[in-house]
Amino acid sequence: MGLSAFAAQGGNVIALLYVWLLAKRMLPPQLAIVAVLITTLIGYHNFRAIVFNHNTVSLPFTAAVLYYFYCAVLQPERLWMWMLLGVAGGLAMLTKYNRLVAPE
Repeated sequence: MGLSAFAAQGGNVIALLYVWLLAKRMLPPQLAIVAVLITTLIGYHNFRAIVFNHNTVSLPFTAAVLYYFYCAVLQPERLWMWMLLGVAGGLAMLTKYNRLVAPE
């Protein structure tokens, strides 16, 4: 039970890190922190974040997709961002596919 909660919180922290990175690119640094604090009000980031399931596993990958998409659109010549976007998107889809193939 403890390892499950720790893994769920770890994914939550990684997702909030990507939210902070994205907000830092869009907003001044003080407002980027406020964006992260407001994001923690979402149910998956607080009271549902102790359950390790396919939804909490997909959180960091979905946040990474949004961050890498924003970076890739701003700098389309950087192929590295497009590759990272593809990897993050593939892993985000894999978390949902795993739930469909191997139900609990």
